[in-house]
Amino acid sequence: MILKDDFFYMTESHSDEGNLRFRVRLNPEHFIFRVHFVGNPVVPGVCLIQMATELLESHLNCRLLLDTATSIKFKRPIHPGIEPEFAFSKVQTEENGLTKAVFMIQDEEAQYAKMSLLYKQLS
Repeated sequence: MILKDDFFYMTESHSDEGNLRFRVRLNPEHFIFRVHFVGNPVVPGVCLIQMATELLESHLNCRLLLDTATSIKFKRPIHPGIEPEFAFSKVQTEENGLTKAVFMIQDEEAQYAKMSLLYKQLS
């Protein structure tokens, strides 16, 4: 399921010296928020991983398939009113051909998650 331009919208993107930053706006009316903790909607962790994948795909201009999640730390829930930033501090191709991405999901006030993921490039 593609989440970009439905569940979330990319509002800003920056790339400098190997660092990538994407600011996103969540769609509080999306059906996922109506069923994921009714009355207290929260972004599901799997959606955060999918969002990061789609943002990285847009930057690399290729399709990615998650191979391994080497580290995932969820620190705080993300509610639909928050406009988080996905900050990739490291994106590199490993010797085995996998793309490694290390990133944080944060805003000005808090860090929500930190992940290290390995992807296979599909195209």
